[in-house]
Amino acid sequence: MRLMHYLIAVVILSAGAAGAVAQDVIRFKEGRGQDIQGDVGNNLNYKVVEYEPAATPGAKIKSDSKDIQEIVIEQSKKSFDFGQGEQAMNNNDLDSAVERFERVRKDPRAHELIKQTSAINVVRCHFANNNVAAALAAVKSLRQERPDSFYLLESYDYEIRCHLARKDTTAASQSLTELEGRGKSDNMPEWSKLANVRRAGLLELQGKWAEAMTAYRSFARDKDVGEDALLGELRCLRETGNWNGLMGRGEQLIGELRAKKGASPRLLMAAFNARGEASLNSGKPKDALFDFMQGVASLGRRTGPCRELELATAKAAVACARIAKDEKDKAKKETYKNRALELQGELEKVAPGSSFRGEVQKAVQEAK
Repeated sequence: MRLMHYLIAVVILSAGAAGAVAQDVIRFKEGRGQDIQGDVGNNLNYKVVEYEPAATPGAKIKSDSKDIQEIVIEQSKKSFDFGQGEQAMNNNDLDSAVERFERVRKDPRAHELIKQTSAINVVRCHFANNNVAAALAAVKSLRQERPDSFYLLESYDYEIRCHLARKDTTAASQSLTELEGRGKSDNMPEWSKLANVRRAGLLELQGKWAEAMTAYRSFARDKDVGEDALLGELRCLRETGNWNGLMGRGEQLIGELRAKKGASPRLLMAAFNARGEASLNSGKPKDALFDFMQGVASLGRRTGPCRELELATAKAAVACARIAKDEKDKAKKETYKNRALELQGELEKVAPGSSFRGEVQKAVQEAK
């Protein structure tokens, strides 16, 4: 449902492009069914997706939208602008991507799946580019054009996250109430679950860390919203300075996720970050650097820009600067200081205007 998931899907599709017959791929959520290849038709909305399975040509199958994780679109359906938009997203050229997807969204000849995906991609790109106002405007356009869009829930999610990003508690609360109401009226309990998790984010914004953590922990094992709940729990442990708790939870998650096939790279990065921050605050910058670099050097390639990669990059720079500050050997000191400067520059690419900028700058200045 997020930009990183979309980018991963693009890579997967490209890798399979040499297959015999191009087909859309309907990827189901864990435990909801096996992935299916087929042709997704124009009948898709937030309740149902209709498609013709590749295994039984001519048949029409309908699946509940709530069970579908994502739809990977076959190449033949993609217009030139859509393909260029995907490429721009992969290159983090988000302004160019928006321009391409806007053309497709307004093209009456475009396949319905392509038009709807283009509309949500505009939202994704604006949000990833920290353009909250544009993201909210894109959400409004998406709903005006297709009030029953397949991506309706995701549009609500982005709306709430936009309000939280600009610390507008009143607007966030209103959007949460609307989402909860839609969930009840349409008998979509997973919508209400998402609203509960995002409401915990509102509690975070209000500095009510203990309440937020309790809310997050109640959904930590949920298949639909568990990842966001775990990410929130780790944030609360960090904000309350519970370094022992953060270390323990980080190590637990690392063990679980490493043994799990298809584990979320973003969540794994957050777990390494948790252990790294606990080590950094215990005066063990080298241990911390090892964990932060798991995200910077490896996992970040799979997630793309995200909050966790921003933190990993910033804290890796801080760890290098602290090692340089304590290092007695001049050559090693210079090596670590230069690496801190490199990571500082990388932070500007990953998250321009990052809230960690001041902390990193201070650490680098102290690495004399």
